[in-house]
Amino acid sequence: MSSARKSFCERIISIKSAITDFRLQDMPITPVNQSHNNSVRIIRNGLAVQCFNVFEDFIKARTNEVLLDVCSSNVPFEYLPDKFSAVAQDFRTVAGGG
Repeated sequence: MSSARKSFCERIISIKSAITDFRLQDMPITPVNQSHNNSVRIIRNGLAVQCFNVFEDFIKARTNEVLLDVCSSNVPFEYLPDKFSAVAQDFRTVAGGG
């Protein structure tokens, strides 16, 4: 298993554990529980953002792994499929390589 995939799985398991934690569940709607419910809503929103970050980090790390594999394959750039070459050129431009 790639290190990107391993890290992704570990982080998803942690998020799943946090989501199922009973303390992040809303309590019955009463004035006494309003503060708790507001707090856990903020925490759940933060977990939603974290889910996106985990996925984004996985895509970046996995793309890096794939590109490193391609680089070490000793296949000349001009032999790569046209779509792959175009994406590599776009990536190079975005990354600041010209």
